[in-house]
Amino acid sequence: MLQKLLPLCLQLACLGGLPTAVSIQNSIDFYRNSELQADAAQSAQQCPPPKPHSQVSGCPRRSCRVDADCGESGIRCACDRSLCGAVCVRYNADCSPLPEVVNGYKIEKGPAYLNENSVGQVIQVSCRPPFSLEGSTDTIVCQGNLKWSHPMPRCSREEKCSPPARIPNTVVVRAPPEAPEYASGDQFVYACAPGYRSDRPDLTVSAICTRGQWNMRDIVCSVVSCGHPGDPANGKHMNLNYTYQQKVSYFCFGGYRITCRSETEKISDCQVRTCNADGRWSGSVPECKSIQCPNLRNPPNGMVSKGWNFVNSVVQYSCHAGYRLVGTASRMCRRNGTWDGEVPRCVVQDCGPPPFVANAYRVQVTSTKYKARVTYTCLPDAKLEGENGGQIICQTDGRWVPAPPKCRSHCKVPTIAWGKALIGRPDGPPAVNKVPSDTTLWVRCDENYQLRRTLYPRCDNGTWTGIPSCVPKDCNDRPPLVKNGIARFYGTKHNDRVIYSCYVGYEAVRGSSVLTCRYGRWVGTPPVCTKKKCPWIESPAGVEKWLIGPEGIKNQWTRPQTTSDNEELVQFQCIGKGMALRGHTHAICLNGQWRPPGSPRCVRQMHKQIPHDWLFYRVGKR
Repeated sequence: MLQKLLPLCLQLACLGGLPTAVSIQNSIDFYRNSELQADAAQSAQQCPPPKPHSQVSGCPRRSCRVDADCGESGIRCACDRSLCGAVCVRYNADCSPLPEVVNGYKIEKGPAYLNENSVGQVIQVSCRPPFSLEGSTDTIVCQGNLKWSHPMPRCSREEKCSPPARIPNTVVVRAPPEAPEYASGDQFVYACAPGYRSDRPDLTVSAICTRGQWNMRDIVCSVVSCGHPGDPANGKHMNLNYTYQQKVSYFCFGGYRITCRSETEKISDCQVRTCNADGRWSGSVPECKSIQCPNLRNPPNGMVSKGWNFVNSVVQYSCHAGYRLVGTASRMCRRNGTWDGEVPRCVVQDCGPPPFVANAYRVQVTSTKYKARVTYTCLPDAKLEGENGGQIICQTDGRWVPAPPKCRSHCKVPTIAWGKALIGRPDGPPAVNKVPSDTTLWVRCDENYQLRRTLYPRCDNGTWTGIPSCVPKDCNDRPPLVKNGIARFYGTKHNDRVIYSCYVGYEAVRGSSVLTCRYGRWVGTPPVCTKKKCPWIESPAGVEKWLIGPEGIKNQWTRPQTTSDNEELVQFQCIGKGMALRGHTHAICLNGQWRPPGSPRCVRQMHKQIPHDWLFYRVGKR
């Protein structure tokens, strides 16, 4: 039902339609948003013309300006502002009934004499807060073909959308003003970002806010790949990622230099290339050209070897005869196309001062440079040894050739104490005064003397390699040993001594305790070590003595003896019964003395008196 704000006044209709040119002014529409309506004739005159496609949309064929143009009773002239224009329709020609508006209301905007669904009726839909209109328009018209111009609008609660999520690798090409929330119908249009391509044929995709959610198709933007950038001959590139904005760097193998194919390109442009958004690499593939060093000139008074000028090639410098090289003899072509090092120089060869020769002097020394000659002459009493008659020549390599001569001087024969110097061998002639260089002496020592050094001296250019001396002979044999004694000595050289000592229990009875090595033999007689004896032990009457040998054999010692062997043991006993020994029971002979000293004695044994009370007690017990 239509919602009315004020009571409604309806116009009474007469049968046969309205009279011509009669104005109806007693019916006024006071509804909200309504307008004062004129009569039917006036309304028909203000009706817009029909749409071009009205004839194919089911519109009535008879047009009109007023009801009289329709001719028949029960037919009126209706104004269809949406499609057909002013056409003749029956009074009961209506569109389908409209449903009630949920959460809203309908407002009749057409002439007041029309029903809600009469042809020409204009219905506007309004929504109560917080509901909003859902549809393409808020106004519908009942058309001459008895159809509504648009679907019935609806009122629904407005659901807004939060800002849409960012889609990877895309950019927004169209969007509403930025806001915390977006209303239904708001639209964002996305496209792939530069350097990315869509997996769909469409270039863009839209996101529309519908009932609080963004409605859109999926879009996947993949990074653009430029493919393999290509490699130059004798070079390669680095970085295997060929996608958008990635860079590849080129390098050349050893001995090659990177260059651009175009003269307008810079080295930096062709050495580093970038994958662009259109899937193509910037610049062009560079070239790797072999590096060559410039040709070298011969240095003054010298020459340089001819060869390759490529990287790592080596050239050698040399000088003409009589000149020597100052600097590095070789140079190498470096990776930057330059030769390492500096150009060497060739200077006149100088052998320097000639070597010194003992016992000689130099003659004809005019120069020390290439081909200079120096002659040596020996002093008197010296013999020349060498090649080329003592002459040396400065060579191209800075050496004096041949080796300088030697002037061998004589040696004075040394005096040998306690010996004689012979020439060459044991039976050679005696050496006297001076002998030539390289002469070897043989030294013969006197009797009871020997050489301190076994190396025989040799005359070396006026100097002896060594002079031996004759010294007293050493004792070649060890000193004699003694029985029951020990010999202590620390050497067998001349004047060394040996000291003898007897074992414990023995004593030296003759000979010397010290012997000395003199001129190759031990002087003196070694001692004789014999066992020490202990004297006879005098003992009082009633004491007998027994000797106990090493094997425990016990013999009575009855005969007087002046001595007893070392370590012999004596046992003392009393003779007869009732006697007791007072003192030590044994004595031992140690190093000529009895231990312990002295002799024990025998006394009569005495018993204690038996106590009387003990006897009485015993008797009493019986």
